[in-house]
Amino acid sequence: MSAPNRALLGRAWRHYSLSDDEGLRTIGKRLQRDGRIDSWDSFVRIVGWKAPRVKGLIQRRHERKLRIASQHAFELADRGEILEAIEALNDARVTGVNTRMASAILMFHSPRKFTVMDVKAWKALVYLGRLSPFTGYERPGDYPAYLEACRGLALELHWGLRDTDRALWIIGDHAGDVPTDGRRGCPHCT
Repeated sequence: MSAPNRALLGRAWRHYSLSDDEGLRTIGKRLQRDGRIDSWDSFVRIVGWKAPRVKGLIQRRHERKLRIASQHAFELADRGEILEAIEALNDARVTGVNTRMASAILMFHSPRKFTVMDVKAWKALVYLGRLSPFTGYERPGDYPAYLEACRGLALELHWGLRDTDRALWIIGDHAGDVPTDGRRGCPHCT
């Protein structure tokens, strides 16, 4: 990695607010202990952290499906079946759970193994030459490549996935002109 890119990542990481992390760790510990999302409150907090605009859409009637799907997804994830874990959460048809939200749920389950799929972080990975521009972004099959790009960068920097994700998010947030689908000004990426 070039020295300017390493410096850019370091500056970005220092700008990320860590104020939410303690509450997030509490949820993660609960998911790890229970082996599933066992509390509707935990799910609401994950949704509120990842995509606050979705909070109003989620419906408690999906609580049982979410428990079953998250337990199955965590078992798959623990065996290294990443795509299948994302698909298990997507296939449960719980309102508010798409590929990005499924990746957030996996991150809470095991933050050392998984990271959150995010359009801003993806933009940064494109800028750094780690991923190709995307066109759809919601496909479960995109997550394994995204995760590997994040893991590779974290390994190279000697950082954890959360620190790497934070830095990528900041870079992507400030990279409005970074083309993410091969065109300048992608309407899905701004």
